[in-house]
Amino acid sequence: MQVDPDFRYPESEGIISIPLYIILSVFTCGLWGLVWQYKQFQILNAWEGEEEHNFWMWLLLSIITFGFYAVYYEYKMSKSINAIQETHGMKVNSDLPLVCLLLTLFQMNWFGISSAIQQHEINKFYS
Repeated sequence: MQVDPDFRYPESEGIISIPLYIILSVFTCGLWGLVWQYKQFQILNAWEGEEEHNFWMWLLLSIITFGFYAVYYEYKMSKSINAIQETHGMKVNSDLPLVCLLLTLFQMNWFGISSAIQQHEINKFYS
């Protein structure tokens, strides 16, 4: 599904308070992380101009593969962030995919660390 290329996720919803979302993720034992992931998918889809990231497919495949798909997807999301940075003339954090992959691989994403790093880069889209 094509998304209007002139549409960009609203700044008021695209910039997320990283400390607040980490606290919510910890207090909900990771459940808020699903909300966070969904919002990041929506933001990336809007900035890319197409619906490349499908939350429900991600969730289903992550469950079926016992989390291995989620590990891969952290890398894929980071590559999307890099592509958006490059397309829009922003500074590209080329280490982002590897860092997020390793953090997720070593189960550090339960605390939202990988999501926080990705969100930091997404928040820069609006500066």
